[in-house]
Amino acid sequence: MRTTENTRLVRRAMLAAVLGLVAFLAVTQLRTELLIRRQLRIPSQRLEELAFTLRQQDRRADALERQVVDLRAQVQQFEQAAAEGQTRLAALRAELQSLRVHAGLTALTGPGVVIRLEDSPRPLRPGENPNEVILHNYDVATIVNQLWAAGAEAVAINGQRMIATTAIRSVATTMMVNTKRISPPITIEAIGDPDRLAAAVLERGGYLGLLRAFSFPATVTRVADLTIPPYRGPLQFKYLQPWVPPGR
Repeated sequence: MRTTENTRLVRRAMLAAVLGLVAFLAVTQLRTELLIRRQLRIPSQRLEELAFTLRQQDRRADALERQVVDLRAQVQQFEQAAAEGQTRLAALRAELQSLRVHAGLTALTGPGVVIRLEDSPRPLRPGENPNEVILHNYDVATIVNQLWAAGAEAVAINGQRMIATTAIRSVATTMMVNTKRISPPITIEAIGDPDRLAAAVLERGGYLGLLRAFSFPATVTRVADLTIPPYRGPLQFKYLQPWVPPGR
């Protein structure tokens, strides 16, 4: 009997303690709300809305941070691609410059020789052909070919740069180089080893010696610093096409 009463007393004490704790929490919350209302002048419902908004902003901030990380990774990829593109562009520019040099589209400078040719001042004898004292296109072409064979790297005739398609043609009593009509005196400029180029055209029994034998004035001058202009004529090909290997 006494045990049952003790159990009831314990239960009542526990219930009283729980009710007291609930009352304490309620009073504390009430005081907190009153304090917030008094100091911040914000109702508790508005605080809940603000808390909800704050949580949303936190989630958005987290999402933006992840987006920033992704964007930084993309920027890094773009920067790397741009750097690789700049390297490739520099290589293409260097290759283009090399092709322009080999095509004769760039002015070049270096040591070489300057050859000057003129018509023969020898008076014609009765019945002699006037062509015997006039420089012809084949005279100039022969000397130019000797220069190429001796290692000339660039050649110009009266300022006309010679390229792969340049022809030295005869036009009546004058010559045509590229699209320019020229006439004596003829100046041939060639960049290369001056001694080797000079030796090639001055060799005994060579064509220049033959011209001199027929009284054509001809001089060869070694030059330490010679500048040859670029080709300025048209570059139009009617039949030429790039070759593509079979199977590509």
